Amino acid sequence: MSSAQPLVEVRDLSVVFPTDQGPVRAVEHVTCRVNRDEIVGLVGETGSGKSTLGRALLGYVRPIGRVTGGQVLFEGQDVTRMSSGKLRRWRGSKASIIVQNSRSALNPVETIGSQIWAVHKAHAQVLQDRSAVVEQALKEVRIPDPQRVARSYPHQLSGGMVQRVLIAMAIVNRPRLLIADEATTGLDATIQATVLDLLRDLVTSERMSSVVVTHDFGVVWHYCSRVMVMRGGVIVEEGPTRQVFENPQHPYTVQLVRASALGSRSA
Repeated sequence: MSSAQPLVEVRDLSVVFPTDQGPVRAVEHVTCRVNRDEIVGLVGETGSGKSTLGRALLGYVRPIGRVTGGQVLFEGQDVTRMSSGKLRRWRGSKASIIVQNSRSALNPVETIGSQIWAVHKAHAQVLQDRSAVVEQALKEVRIPDPQRVARSYPHQLSGGMVQRVLIAMAIVNRPRLLIADEATTGLDATIQATVLDLLRDLVTSERMSSVVVTHDFGVVWHYCSRVMVMRGGVIVEEGPTRQVFENPQHPYTVQLVRASALGSRSA
């Protein structure tokens, strides 16, 4: 169960991106929350605004995007008003992200150990022993032979292994909030389930909160206690996952559930 006091409060948030065809309102007047110690799903079709909202929780809208109104309060601090320097220090220590296309997110000419250490060094308040930090991070994501992997380069690892490395980098400094933005897209079903099981176990054991940004209703059904459904930059429905999927109220949610593999569950 999540605590009553939310970790993150989003209040009337709007985000706009300029384009040659005019401004695109990716998020419009969104108000929502992320509770402590919970995994919440943020689901919708491509272009619904879900990734923009997920990244806005970490201040990842600048320099292209612009917050035109509202607040993102993390433990009372407004992320939208943080300076670039403060945001860099805050990310990685208090909040972190796991992204899609994991191999391109890593530096191909740096070892895995060097990249994990760089994240720890950039954000940790107190530096620890390098070898111990890297080995512990890899052990926590259940990578066998962590010393060998630490000496390896990204191209020497499988896709599932690389995704685990990204999770290790995201949690190495024990953040309170973890955003998983389509983090398992492109992995086969077995590896996807393994990675998501790992992510759920880490969030639970480390008392983190997580937002799982996805278009996959099955992922939300199995891993998220609560869900927010987005369409056109707006949250059209939210609530406990089972309640929303078994008794959707908004026509768009009804449409998505029926079109998904979960449709038979709610029939």
